[in-house]
Amino acid sequence: MKILVVGLGYVGTTLLAAINSKFRNIDLIGLDKSEKLIETFKKNIFPTYEKDLEKYFSLNNFNNLEFKTSLDNDYKFDYIIICVGTPIDNKKKIINTMLFKSLESIKKNMNKKTVLIIRSSVKVGTTDIIKKIIFKNQKINLAYCPERTVEGNAVKEIFRLPQYIGTQDQYTKNKTNTFFSKLTKTKINFKSFKEPEFLKLLDNYYRDTKFGFANEVAILCE
Repeated sequence: MKILVVGLGYVGTTLLAAINSKFRNIDLIGLDKSEKLIETFKKNIFPTYEKDLEKYFSLNNFNNLEFKTSLDNDYKFDYIIICVGTPIDNKKKIINTMLFKSLESIKKNMNKKTVLIIRSSVKVGTTDIIKKIIFKNQKINLAYCPERTVEGNAVKEIFRLPQYIGTQDQYTKNKTNTFFSKLTKTKINFKSFKEPEFLKLLDNYYRDTKFGFANEVAILCE
């Protein structure tokens, strides 16, 4: 099995570590455009703080783990997981530039059986746009499976939290469930992309509200 994780920020790094520790006998590649970042990974230096991160990466499980800034055209993957950032500009508008560019760049590394999983935080309806615009409504095995972990304890939460899975066909549903069954016991499936997109944002809203309330109480106490 060949697995590609695109984007080695906090989300991509922790997912890569989780996959490396749970899968066996796979080719696993972490891809990022930053040469400086890739060089640090090759030296076993991980800029993301995460408890026991080195331990998860040190578990070999007979895996072939590599870090790259680019890929050859003839290298095809069974699973490609997109974890690139989707920041906002000064007008609080979501910037999808990195997301769309990463999708364009990995088209050459897909075949008819490749499952493409979007894990980045996106506005509701974005995955439908990806299917219609980036892939021009061609046959594609596309899933939206958001990350919902807390920084510093993300790998353990990947193993513990239910995984949302949004798909539109049975083949992609089956393959995506098979993939995440190695990481967590509970999978919650949806028949559209919009439901897990919305739930991901609700999780963010809830967490922001908790942090905001705690900060307000701290200010009042001071």
